[in-house]
Amino acid sequence: MTRLSKPRLSDEQAAAQRLARADVVTKAAMTAPLAGVLHKKKLSPTAIGRHNRTKDLWRKFLRQRAADPAIPQPETPFPAEIVPGAKLPGWDIVKEFVCYLGYTLQGKLDEYVVKMTIRGYIFAFYALWARYAYLPVPKEHRLHIMSYFESPEFEATSKLSTKSRAKPTADIVDVATLIMGILQDDKYVRLNRSRYNMTYAILIAALSSERPGALVESSGWRGSNEALMWEDHEFWIVPTADPYRPAWSAIVSPKLLKGKRDDDSAMKHFFIVPEPPTHRHVDALMYATVGAFQDKIFQDVDVIEDALHPKHPCTKAHRLRIKESARKQAVFRKEVYNGEKWVISDTLALPYHCARGLMRLISLFLGYICEQTNNLRS
Repeated sequence: MTRLSKPRLSDEQAAAQRLARADVVTKAAMTAPLAGVLHKKKLSPTAIGRHNRTKDLWRKFLRQRAADPAIPQPETPFPAEIVPGAKLPGWDIVKEFVCYLGYTLQGKLDEYVVKMTIRGYIFAFYALWARYAYLPVPKEHRLHIMSYFESPEFEATSKLSTKSRAKPTADIVDVATLIMGILQDDKYVRLNRSRYNMTYAILIAALSSERPGALVESSGWRGSNEALMWEDHEFWIVPTADPYRPAWSAIVSPKLLKGKRDDDSAMKHFFIVPEPPTHRHVDALMYATVGAFQDKIFQDVDVIEDALHPKHPCTKAHRLRIKESARKQAVFRKEVYNGEKWVISDTLALPYHCARGLMRLISLFLGYICEQTNNLRS
């Protein structure tokens, strides 16, 4: 059990202390009356975008239905806006909406969308009523809708695609080829630091099987400036048989895992160690070290020689301390024009679309066939 360094406050003392030291905005939020106030669950920008798209399709469906003189109209119009107080439409009208989705939505691999896309919109429609109208959709309602969705009658309304997008896999040869293309490129990469950034990001993704959105600024969180930071690294000096020639290694701990961005306890850990000289171009530790010393993140050493060729013998493993000013700095940062030349930004994380665009250009230049749809997300 952890010892407390000071006496524990009572609940009343803790509440009074935190109210006293809160700023004006926080204190107003802490003391505001909540009676009659509606709140919504926090969602990612991608989920909010899907909700907005589903709302738009619902409104278009109702307008099309109201404009058709052959369809009998209800005495009370169906709610076009899903807000508190709106009445949940019956399953008969929602069946028509599902049918509308089937023959309206356009696919990316074929003329019609795949069945899973329609299923996703049905679940999003359920979520709209729970989130915006505070009406959970009854189980019986959902049963009727999904029974229609899986019925031959629905299949007869649209020729939904059964195609799947090809997902070619890359091996270490492809990774090495792409890295050599980045290192040797003189058309698309402006700065050497950008070469190291991209190469390190590719190697980290290959080593950890982690999504790009956990390393660079995710497309779903554009503008958040959230990416892999120096505080997610631990650089270690490890003694060897020669105390004046210690080994160098690092532990990388990505924290921006899918669905767990707000959970600091959720992270991955993996080690990176030096590669042999014959594989130096795929040495992730080398690129991490270059970036670390260029950003001058260490408190104890200024140049790599101070770490790998110390004046005093290294007898036990120890971790290099990272400056507080560098801990929140993104490792992969974007290029910016300062009025005179292109430089690496000190504060702006590398967006996913920039990293993806550069890798695509390099891949095409190297002769790879990039058959991809336009909806790829990190």
